[in-house]
Amino acid sequence: MTCCPHPARQAPGRDGDRRTTGRTLSVVRESAPEPEVEISHELVRRLVRAQFPDLADLPLGEQVEGWDNVTTRLGPELAVRMTRRAAAVELADREIEWLPRMSPGWTFPAPVPVHVGAPGHDYP
Repeated sequence: MTCCPHPARQAPGRDGDRRTTGRTLSVVRESAPEPEVEISHELVRRLVRAQFPDLADLPLGEQVEGWDNVTTRLGPELAVRMTRRAAAVELADREIEWLPRMSPGWTFPAPVPVHVGAPGHDYP
């Protein structure tokens, strides 16, 4: 579980991937794999309360499911991102390590983690 500043609203990942082919723009839609872990608002709330009590009173908002992760809005400025498949854990760990190192020189905002949680409360 990571809490990051919420990026500017973008189209959810499940709407497909837009690719340019010559002069035409096509939308490629692939079926996402079944989640190995169901991530509900209740699970997010339990984990936030247990691991980040200072954030526990922030309201939970929109929840978007992607290919490997579920992102849940936490208050007006944060988002909680949780992996829903074991195959995504290693990638998430790399992002947690490298985003803070790489992003300072970027000219665009990046969702750099401000809190990193751990498994618990029925979340592996």
